[in-house]
Amino acid sequence: ELPFQKVRDTGKAVEDVRHAIVWPDGRTVCLSINASPLTDANGGFAGIVATIEDVTAAVESERALERQSRANRVLTRCNEALIRAADETSLLKEVCHIIVEDGGYRLAWIGYAEEDSSKIVKPVAQCGFEEGYLDTITVTWDETDTGRGPTGTAIRTGQPAFTRNILSDPAYAPWREQALKRGYASSLALPLTANSHTLGALNIYAAEPDAFDPEEERLLLQMAEDLAYGITTLRNREERTRTLAELKESREDWRRIFNSI
Repeated sequence: ELPFQKVRDTGKAVEDVRHAIVWPDGRTVCLSINASPLTDANGGFAGIVATIEDVTAAVESERALERQSRANRVLTRCNEALIRAADETSLLKEVCHIIVEDGGYRLAWIGYAEEDSSKIVKPVAQCGFEEGYLDTITVTWDETDTGRGPTGTAIRTGQPAFTRNILSDPAYAPWREQALKRGYASSLALPLTANSHTLGALNIYAAEPDAFDPEEERLLLQMAEDLAYGITTLRNREERTRTLAELKESREDWRRIFNSI
C-alpha cells in the first residue's frame, strides 16, 4: 500500500518508503517514496507533496552484497568444520547445518551417487525445512527424467546446476509438487568432486526464485570443493587407521603362533 494514506491520516511525513510495482513490460521495479503533508492557512490538510525515485539498481546491488556476504560466511564456517572434523558423517551434518543456519537457505542436503545400475542419488545428510521431502522423491544421475534435474546433472557433468525457478523449469517436473509444498523456489546443486571423480552433490534450496548470483555460486562451489577434499582426506585417514589395525592384529597372530611352537 502506498504511504499517502498514512500521511493524510497522521499529518506526518514519511521517508524512503520502499514499494515494488510491476511495469507493463513485466519488470519489477522498486520505488523509494518520500511524502509530506501540505496544510492550508488554517493548518488543515490541503494535500501531499511527494518525490518518487526508482531505486531498483541500488536494491539489487544491496541484495547481491548480502548474498556474497552470506556465502562468504558459510565458506568460512565450513572450512572451520573441516579442520575440526573427526569423521565423515558428522562433517556432512555440520556442513548442512551451517548452510541453513548461517547462510539462511531453506534446505541443504548431500547425496552420494550410487555406482550400480540404478544410479540412485542417496541422501546422507540434510538440514532445514525438509518435512519428509527426501523420502517422497527419487533422484538419479542417469539420463532419465529423474536424472535431468540439477542434482543428477551436477553429478554427471561435474559442474554446478541451477533450477532458477522451480515453478516454471520443465526439468524440475518430477519434484515440483513436493518442492512447492515446502516453499522451495530455486535450487543449486554443486558437485562433490575429488581426484577427478564425483562422489555426489551438495544441494541448496532458497525460498525465492533466481536466488544465486554468479559470485555467490563461485563461493559456494569453492566450499563444495573444500568439502569433497575433506571427505577424501577423512576416508584416507580411516583407511590408514584400519590398515594399521589389521597389520597390528596380523603381527599379534604371528606372535601367538611362534610362541605356541
